[in-house]
Amino acid sequence: MGKPKFPASDRQIAWAILEVLKNHRRPMARSEMSVPVVEVLSLEPRVLDIPHLSGSISEVQYRIGWGLTNLQKIRAVKNVERGYWALTRDGMRFRNRGDFRHKLIETFGPEPVFGGTDGRNVLKPSINVRNKEQSLLDRLYEMDPTSFENTCRSFLCKSGILRMNMLGRTSNGSFEGTGDIEIIGVSFCVYFRCRRSIEPINKNEIVNFRGTMVGRAERGLYITTGTFNNSAREEAVRDGAPPICLLEGTDLCDQLKRLHLV
Repeated sequence: MGKPKFPASDRQIAWAILEVLKNHRRPMARSEMSVPVVEVLSLEPRVLDIPHLSGSISEVQYRIGWGLTNLQKIRAVKNVERGYWALTRDGMRFRNRGDFRHKLIETFGPEPVFGGTDGRNVLKPSINVRNKEQSLLDRLYEMDPTSFENTCRSFLCKSGILRMNMLGRTSNGSFEGTGDIEIIGVSFCVYFRCRRSIEPINKNEIVNFRGTMVGRAERGLYITTGTFNNSAREEAVRDGAPPICLLEGTDLCDQLKRLHLV
């Protein structure tokens, strides 16, 4: 089987993002959009595992980030609480691709959006936004282990995880432990792992994480500065197994910026 390709244009990705947000009818994080966007575009699931050139995020996540940036410019989406994205009223008004295409041309012009002689349809990304995002990921990789742990622990605390009990650390700043979350007077235990890594997290690592979690907590939270491959995402929400929430590098950066921790 040959190496998978990601043939969709950025215009198609932007439209797919709108369709996904309409179908789900709720705000979504970028990492949540990967699988449904690929499904809307009728692409092979294998494309979810294609890394971007930087190696720190997947190509799908990178392109979704561009799509969200440009959708925000035409006021079709907005970044809401906790780094989640939602449709605006303007976004809900797009009923067909023709209206959408007209708005993109009106905003960005025909050449940057719909390509030239090479036949590619490319919606130009915001270089400043792209560079800032990569710069923040680079900062997380370059932090000394203590600073990385303190930053992630501050994020967990501000996200509502209380009474944290640290259970393990590694030399590069990765750590894991348990904590409590209280919602409307109800408290439940969460097992969390914060891993500083460029390599994608695979299914086996999620299986092992769940095995460590069982008997200690009701839910799991796995945070990585890298990405999760498709099999890891499927395992995290497998029927009949304790649920695990996944937060990868791009979404972690969104959260840290929202909470003014970086």
